[in-house]
Amino acid sequence: MVDRPPDDGAPKPPKITLDHVGSVELHDAFMWDCPHCGRENWQRAITYRPTPQDAVKLGIDPTDAVDGVMITLPNYVMCGDPECGQRFAATSAFNDGEDEEDT
Repeated sequence: MVDRPPDDGAPKPPKITLDHVGSVELHDAFMWDCPHCGRENWQRAITYRPTPQDAVKLGIDPTDAVDGVMITLPNYVMCGDPECGQRFAATSAFNDGEDEEDT
């Protein structure tokens, strides 16, 4: 037998089932913290699904893609706090710096 607290008469929250929940598509993004003001920022990634022909033209190794998708890393990011707005060069454990261009 399981001990349960007595029913206090308070309304119970509705049970959430998947029948009542819609769906959304998640997108790749990078999260970073502003070293100037501390704000948490998000930068949406640009994803690219090259065809085998595009991969050859661009010199891309399609085996580097995850599920056929390549993700670009920004060269620079800007803090979204209107009072800060500082711009920083972006670095990542995934970015070895070989293909950087100033944009």
